[in-house]
Amino acid sequence: MFKSANVPKLRITVLLLLYIISTDNSKAQNKEQDSASKNIISSQLYTNKILLNKDSEEAKQVNEDDKKVFNNVDLQFGAEFVSRYVWRGIDIGDTPNIQPTISFIYGGLELGMWASYPLSVLSSSNNEQDLFLSYTYDADGSNYSVILTDYYFPNAGLKFQNWDGNGNGAHTVEIAASYSSPIDNSVNLFAAYNIYNDTDNSFYLEAGYSVSLRNIPINFSVGGAKGKSSWHGINTKRFELTNLGVKTSKEVQVSKNLLISVSASYIINFYVGKSYLVFGIGI
Repeated sequence: MFKSANVPKLRITVLLLLYIISTDNSKAQNKEQDSASKNIISSQLYTNKILLNKDSEEAKQVNEDDKKVFNNVDLQFGAEFVSRYVWRGIDIGDTPNIQPTISFIYGGLELGMWASYPLSVLSSSNNEQDLFLSYTYDADGSNYSVILTDYYFPNAGLKFQNWDGNGNGAHTVEIAASYSSPIDNSVNLFAAYNIYNDTDNSFYLEAGYSVSLRNIPINFSVGGAKGKSSWHGINTKRFELTNLGVKTSKEVQVSKNLLISVSASYIINFYVGKSYLVFGIGI
């Protein structure tokens, strides 16, 4: 038998053993929880890494696709000096003009801006800025084009954002179509119709034929407009011949990096009874 004096010591020993066992179990459980948490975090990190890699690959593919599109876009720009701006047989401003242009071409689609600025301050009201969008389709050598043009005259006293119709707005919109034959584009047809902000809904028609003389192209054209049309300066209600002309042009290599084009045109407007001889040079 144990003596009564040893009973407290035994109880303390048992309690210590129970505490040590409980502490070890708790540590083991904590280690298992930590290990499980680490596995979950590692799994999440791995999943996020896969998703990030997937997003990166998709973004890379998008960038590659964008590069392919932009690599196929052609940028063209230049300017031409003309001794007179004669448009469809109409002398615009009776003064020399500078005519800059810029366009973006993707396949058969072209988006561009064209302008004409008179060199005389007295004709500054004829400043013109046009936006155009065209699509050209080639079929067996023949070219078919559809062109949408927005005509805008910044010095006409109307703000650019004025899109009123019925002749009251700053913009006149025209839709046109053209055709060029497959044999050196020798036969050309062109038709244009104002679809917005022209109460006369002006209509213009032109036909041309091209030949070559000593490798220099010569184009003969005849065009006219249906009256009544303030757009084409016609007061009658008949179809009037406004643009009978011949034009020739040639490219000249000035230096390794500079190519200029020179042109000359002779135009007769039978409706107003005037003729024009126009010289142009462009880069």
